[in-house]
Amino acid sequence: MKFIFIFTLTVSSFFVKAQISWDLEAPINIAENTYGNTCAQLLIDPSGNTQIIMGKPNEGLYFVSSDEGSFGIPQVIPTGDNISIMNSNGPNVARFGNKIGIVYREVSMGITSLKFIQSADNGISWEESIVIFTSENQSFSIPMLSYDSDGNPFIISKIGESPEIIEGFIRSIDGGLSFLPFVNVHSDLGEGVTCECCPSNPLYYNDRYYNVFRRNEDNLRDFWIVSSANGVDWDEQLDIDPIDWMINGCPSSGASSSILQDGRILTAFMSGGNSSPKIYLNLFDTANGADLGTTELSTNQVPNQNYPSLASGFSHTAIAWEEFSDGVNIKLSIASNDNIPAGLVDETVSLSENIEGSNRYPDVEILGDKLFVIWQSLNEGTVKYMSGTITNSNGISELSKTKTLVKVVNILGQEIKRPVPNQALLYLYDDGSVEKKYIMN
Repeated sequence: MKFIFIFTLTVSSFFVKAQISWDLEAPINIAENTYGNTCAQLLIDPSGNTQIIMGKPNEGLYFVSSDEGSFGIPQVIPTGDNISIMNSNGPNVARFGNKIGIVYREVSMGITSLKFIQSADNGISWEESIVIFTSENQSFSIPMLSYDSDGNPFIISKIGESPEIIEGFIRSIDGGLSFLPFVNVHSDLGEGVTCECCPSNPLYYNDRYYNVFRRNEDNLRDFWIVSSANGVDWDEQLDIDPIDWMINGCPSSGASSSILQDGRILTAFMSGGNSSPKIYLNLFDTANGADLGTTELSTNQVPNQNYPSLASGFSHTAIAWEEFSDGVNIKLSIASNDNIPAGLVDETVSLSENIEGSNRYPDVEILGDKLFVIWQSLNEGTVKYMSGTITNSNGISELSKTKTLVKVVNILGQEIKRPVPNQALLYLYDDGSVEKKYIMN
């Protein structure tokens, strides 16, 4: 079997927004399609290694980790044989240091259980899963997971039956060994219930629990942000969605939020209130509990957009989403944190334009100056992966940029006419970029 390791030293001179030096010439599969790609989610460990959770319905949930860009063989997570794996209904994963937590639904003999499993050693081993509650006691769906600053997991789940579905807050105070009874997040919001099939978005910042969720008030389906200092009294409640989308049906689309370095929360969500579904960006001031405004990600008319994913680092913020154009493609925009949200607007690069069919459900992460993106290729049944380095604030290199190979040299500078395996080679291109490749046979 032949393996090729590529290290990009520089990139081409064509830029769109914020410069990325891509590690790969094209997206790669993180594993064969026999492992499935449903509910794929991206994690970055403290050392900067990529980790991915993904599943195959009726078979199981898998964990795959990379070591300096090389992915290993996916390992089965011991959740049991009856785990429910759906893009729309979990499992959902979160990280705190070397802890990795997963919340999921298990369906057995007509009974659905809400369960939690955790690894305390970065995915090397997994503790025994615990049952939080079952459908015999309470109906529930779409559990979403996060951690507080002490490493205690907490969950937001839809609880109840239509039309009386609520946002249920469930937390642990012992690191995930047990969970307290659920609390109604929006008991003080008056009329209206949660959107029954749109995932919630829990996060924790500065000693407060936050939840961004789509509300349903007589088919007015807009996004709210609510927060609590103790998980019981949800005393901060704000409508952050001015679109006021009226739809007699469930959009099945939640929000993605990221906390900027200055403490503002940036949220991306989809709304179809102004004709076709588009993605909007909202800024929320945590210090004053103030809505700082909502803007369109694309001010021009665009094909349907959906499923945004946000990530922020110390200097930049990135957003990835899916867009219907010649199939379903994954788009990316990145900007410096001092130019948010304006720097993200109307500036995109397509990550999947050379991959046929439907490319869906992106997930993006930033650690330091590294950017990571995954998504599902529905045609191939695989999880696609790209990574790169944020080099400055002047632009992002297009993946589709054409460049021509000038020559190949070894580390001594000698030109190689016919590359052979098991040696390091430098590939020189006409745009000035250089790639170091090591081919193992």
